[in-house]
Amino acid sequence: MEMSILMQEFGIARMTAHKVMKALRAEGIIYTVRGLGSFVSPREGDGAAGDDPDPAGSMAGTE
Repeated sequence: MEMSILMQEFGIARMTAHKVMKALRAEGIIYTVRGLGSFVSPREGDGAAGDDPDPAGSMAGTE
């Protein structure tokens, strides 16, 4: 999310938005890719690819 959007959406100053983003990065809640932006970090067990060693296992033979 862009700083300007945070500032407008929540009515906060640029410095406050910067501090919030820095705190979220420090806690591992978001990560930043230079040139692309900031993104929400994947959480363990959120169903993301790679969490389940056999993702189709529970569905096998149900057709």
